[in-house]
Amino acid sequence: MTAARKLPHGFTWRHELDQDTLYCDDVPVARVEPFVQGTVVRSLVRGPHLSPCETLVPNVERGIALATRWAAERQGPIHEACEQVHRTVTGNEQAPGSPSIARWFQT
Repeated sequence: MTAARKLPHGFTWRHELDQDTLYCDDVPVARVEPFVQGTVVRSLVRGPHLSPCETLVPNVERGIALATRWAAERQGPIHEACEQVHRTVTGNEQAPGSPSIARWFQT
């Protein structure tokens, strides 16, 4: 049996409804969630040195292990992407990728 990998500094897991989300400095970076008859691991952050990850695994425990290993191997690029998210959110009041619904109701 392999030993559980320790999370890198600044990373935390949160269990939310039926999914587990890995956060880095309060930015969601990966999610493990049910998918058909298994579990899927998805990366949630984007950056120039981060390729997207979407992998099917047999169970949640394997998904958490995969996402933890993925984050540990890419700590630098993940921290850079999270810093960019913080700068973007601090620079304007809207989170990136969430346009205001008010524009749909303008006449």
